[in-house]
Amino acid sequence: MLELVEQLIAIPRLIEVDSVEVDVASERSWHAVRHPGAQSLPLIETLFELGELRARPIEPAPTATSGSLADLVANPKHPGFSLVVEKPGHELVVGAIGKFWQSEIDCLPMSDAAAFEQFAEAGWGKLAWVIRVEALGEQRSKITIEVWATATDDETWKRFRRYLAQVGPGAHFIRRSILMRWQKELGKVEGDEEALTLPGDALLSDTQAQVTHSIEIRARPEQIWPWLAQMGAGRAGFYSHDLLAPSGPSARQLHPEWQNLEPGQVIGLKVDAPEAFEVLSVEPPNQLVLGGLYDTKQDRQLAFNAQRPTDFWHVTWAFVLQPMATERTRLTVRARAAFSRGQRWQALAIRPVHQLMQAEMLRQLADRAEGKFSPDGWRDVIAGLGGALVIALGVATPFLRPQRRHWGISRLLAERVHPGDNVVAEPQWSWTHGVTIEAPAASVWPWVAQIGANRGGFYSYQWLENLAGCKLTNAEAVHPEWELNLGDTLLLHPEAPALHITELDRGHYFVASSDEPATSNAPDASGKQMQARPWVRFSWLFWVEPLTDTRCRLISRARYACSDELLTRLFNGPLLLEPVGFAMDRKMLLTIKGRCEHSLVAA
Repeated sequence: MLELVEQLIAIPRLIEVDSVEVDVASERSWHAVRHPGAQSLPLIETLFELGELRARPIEPAPTATSGSLADLVANPKHPGFSLVVEKPGHELVVGAIGKFWQSEIDCLPMSDAAAFEQFAEAGWGKLAWVIRVEALGEQRSKITIEVWATATDDETWKRFRRYLAQVGPGAHFIRRSILMRWQKELGKVEGDEEALTLPGDALLSDTQAQVTHSIEIRARPEQIWPWLAQMGAGRAGFYSHDLLAPSGPSARQLHPEWQNLEPGQVIGLKVDAPEAFEVLSVEPPNQLVLGGLYDTKQDRQLAFNAQRPTDFWHVTWAFVLQPMATERTRLTVRARAAFSRGQRWQALAIRPVHQLMQAEMLRQLADRAEGKFSPDGWRDVIAGLGGALVIALGVATPFLRPQRRHWGISRLLAERVHPGDNVVAEPQWSWTHGVTIEAPAASVWPWVAQIGANRGGFYSYQWLENLAGCKLTNAEAVHPEWELNLGDTLLLHPEAPALHITELDRGHYFVASSDEPATSNAPDASGKQMQARPWVRFSWLFWVEPLTDTRCRLISRARYACSDELLTRLFNGPLLLEPVGFAMDRKMLLTIKGRCEHSLVAA
């Protein structure tokens, strides 16, 4: 079921959420929300008027006397925010359509929810404040304030977004102040989260330490579960601070091959280390319990139900997904531990680290499940800066071009005849790069066959490519539906002409090439001599060459020819393209090597 606000702003460009839990039934919380009273109403009005959000009235607005949000009704004489729609007892939406970024704000009076939703005239922003009450039990509820914003066109959104960034900190402070007032008035829930009984608690009845975290995610349990199912070192990681985590980089995409969990299965805790979690209980998509028994003296892991050694750690890690109303889920995570006497100081040191890592894990899980996770993370930015340095060094060292042209393979291998050479029979310049992969050719081909900006990306410096407008995400898993076929197009950039797959031997190689150049100088129908347009001819070969049953070589070979115009030769010649091509191609080959050798990060 759609939330009320989703009926008004179907595709929001910004959502901000704040909430508190209170120790009263939802009916009482709703009354406090709907009739804020003398203390809370001024804060709410300040929120709506922050930064002159309320348009300057044509006539003085009448003073509110009821203390109810129903008083917020915009009309031609008093344009601005008004109560647009509500679901009594649960949710209300206060909204406005305006040019909020102007010094003298224009706002339009909206007659009803349909008018708000259907308004599409360019140049306007839409802003909605959502106040929602949800029951968490007979005598417990949650109050949430959300901000939803969008604009009727992209250019307007740029102005609106800058404005929201300016008033955002102040608005967030006021939202939190309103929620804190309601929580103080209605009663704060004290220690209830730790008192909850969760799956896995009974498996470790003598626990000496327990930490519980929870988060509300705007997604259903079945949308969140796949991210949990693929956790683990050597798998998808644990979605936390990767620099501090021994489990390797965290995946940013779902991997079908890691989705099946069974009791007794072992999930790695650290890369290249014996520590692991044992799957104790799994009930998709609602609960997962991991655990482990570790002999700290012998540095080994035992079966969870084995007899405890003298020096030990005995832990459980439970994930519980509780569906809520309006397409939301509460994810509760609890870590419990029992340990020998000699581990007490280590337990004290681990606790704050675990809390830090767990909080970040929940945040990143929510971003992934809600589709808000940026394709370019800090790792991509750092890698991209390194790639830019490689390009700069390439521009500064043209005398090393002959060596770069056959990076990864010998000159003899580079000079032999390759598939597709006939497409550009006499290239003005070219490169042939290669890498040896310790994997069968059959397992390398699927990664190669899904290359393309509109498919699996190019496995290169993604941040640099997106900085140039490629709008791609490098695949972390094989997608058979993306495999290239003869006659398909290979997209390099959304605004660049696509290459065509002109040759393909499935499992071995494919050749992508540009359209035929326009070189004719023949007269047209009137007999007037036609001048040939500038042209570029380009071919790109990807060749997976078996060396043994478990080893292969991946070749990337590009060949260029172009017309003689100065600008054409400048922008399509080796002076600029060769350093870029070398840096990006080298990274691509190394990343594919890393993917195929079961690592998410290449050298």
